[in-house]
Amino acid sequence: MTTAVSIIVVAMEAELAESLATADGDVASVVTGVGKVNAAAATAYAIARLAPRAVVNVGYCASLDRRFPRGSIAVPTRVVQHDYGHYEAARHTVVRAGRPTLEGRFAPQHERYFAIDEALRRALVAALAASPEVAPSLDANAEPTLATGDLFVVDTAKSASIRDATEADLLDMEAAAIAQVCFAAGVPFASVKVVSDDASAEGIAHYASALQALRGGIADVTAAVARALRALPDDAHPGTVGV
Repeated sequence: MTTAVSIIVVAMEAELAESLATADGDVASVVTGVGKVNAAAATAYAIARLAPRAVVNVGYCASLDRRFPRGSIAVPTRVVQHDYGHYEAARHTVVRAGRPTLEGRFAPQHERYFAIDEALRRALVAALAASPEVAPSLDANAEPTLATGDLFVVDTAKSASIRDATEADLLDMEAAAIAQVCFAAGVPFASVKVVSDDASAEGIAHYASALQALRGGIADVTAAVARALRALPDDAHPGTVGV
């Protein structure tokens, strides 16, 4: 009997636990490169090759909310593309990501957010909370919104504009693109983020220091995610993960 495979998707090798640097039986890792196009293309290829039962994106993000300080761990409940929409009269309006062609297959009808698979998210939160290395940095009750765009934001006015347009608490450059591919493929998706900066003028410096200071922490996160994925039932399929 073929073992069902789950995929951990990261943008950079620095976001991956060393033990997951190569395919590890029932958990495979995919390093996509930074940005939405890289993330979407690599995820689509991996899904086509591996037919996974679940996909989890792990990586760094910026915080737009003081509830999520640098070094904290967040598990979003929904994701949105903040640089997709229209810009008029100095106001950016975010609309749904992609025309819902093929009867809505490529994006939810009339929705700008991609929902996280809730059962998968619960399994991830439980695994993170059970990890002594990870639990102190996790607010298991938080339900943040994550906004994705092809921008490394280091401007408080821009970050405030994104927050106003999307109600986002966190920013990254890959998750919503991965979510859209998973939505199209019917694969459960969730994301776990480690906060590296606050999208301010000091963001690049904070991010650079995070790559060193938080490397062990994000490795612990990916290891906990892998444990959660290995614990999923072999017959899990979209909409029933953990049920």
